[in-house]
Amino acid sequence: MAETLLVVRGLAKSFGALRATDGIDFEVREGETHAVIGPNGAGKTTFIKQLSGELRPDAGQVRFAGEDITALPAHRRSRKGLARSFQITSIYRDFSALDNVALAVQARAGHSFRFWRPAREDILLTQPARQALEKVGLGARADVLAANLAHGEQRQLEIALALATQPRLMLLDEPVAGMGSDESQRMIELLASLKGEKTVVLVEHDMDAVFSLADRISVLVYGRIIATGTPAEIRANAEVRAAYLGEDL
Repeated sequence: MAETLLVVRGLAKSFGALRATDGIDFEVREGETHAVIGPNGAGKTTFIKQLSGELRPDAGQVRFAGEDITALPAHRRSRKGLARSFQITSIYRDFSALDNVALAVQARAGHSFRFWRPAREDILLTQPARQALEKVGLGARADVLAANLAHGEQRQLEIALALATQPRLMLLDEPVAGMGSDESQRMIELLASLKGEKTVVLVEHDMDAVFSLADRISVLVYGRIIATGTPAEIRANAEVRAAYLGEDL
């Protein structure tokens, strides 16, 4: 059994009368791809923000690699090995793909986000940046402005940014969102290439992506996880089918 890398206990967050997350218990094993699915309004975005440190919980605990990180802000969690990609692309559109990833390398080294011409020629930044771009299939697009990349390529660039920080755990928020079928397939193939190499929490609506990539799936409904299991176990779970997946599955 692989080591448990992330442990969440009793995580809760309310916005007025709305209980967005309601006592969530959740575990992620080293090396696995663990998907979180659920209908709109289930609390997935709130949950991922609590994992990344963007949102403080009202109650509960988050432990990463044995350490209590509940009170740590996002930038300190990143330094400890958590990386997040966003539902909407968060890249520097006026920088090239290479410059974007070099910035992530620079941040990983603990430097400021000031970026000047000599830094762009620093092999300690550009070499790992090019390696990350090659990994996601953008090696030939390194010098293209991010704004001029296709939507699917921009999402690939986000994965490269995350990889450049050398994370132990990647939090991916709907990486397939807004893609056509060909782009979706390329992203699924990219994420499949990371299986076993990176630990991934995947929040995704695309069930083809979820069931082809996930080692385990947790189903979130009204702020609570109602089931966790293998894709086969989730498909066969009557409560999950009734609450989310639908009888057609």
